[in-house]
Amino acid sequence: MDADRVVKISGDELHPLTNGFTCTKGRHLADFHTDPSRLRNSQRRLPDGEHEDIAVDTALAEIAARLGDIIAEHGPECPAETRLRLCQVPTRSPRHWHRSIYS
Repeated sequence: MDADRVVKISGDELHPLTNGFTCTKGRHLADFHTDPSRLRNSQRRLPDGEHEDIAVDTALAEIAARLGDIIAEHGPECPAETRLRLCQVPTRSPRHWHRSIYS
C-alpha cells in the first residue's frame, strides 16, 4: 500500500499450503478497492428500492434486531452461516432469509 493505493499484490512463496498461489479475487484487489461502484458506507434499502447511507452502528443494530426476530420465529439454526452457505430451515431458501432481513 502507498497511502490509500494498492501498489502490489503477491502471494507468499514460502507459505506451506499455498506456495505463493493467490486467487483471482486476491490478484484483483486493487481493482475492487478503486472501483467507483464500490460501497464505501453501510446502506439501508428503502421501501421504494433505493438505498441510503447509514452509520455502521445503526446498520449493526438493525441487523441484530431482525436476526432476533428471525430466530424467534424460525429457530436458532435459520440464520446460521457456515462455509459461506446458509443453513436453511427445510421449507425456507436463502432468498427468503435475505428478504426477511430486507436485504
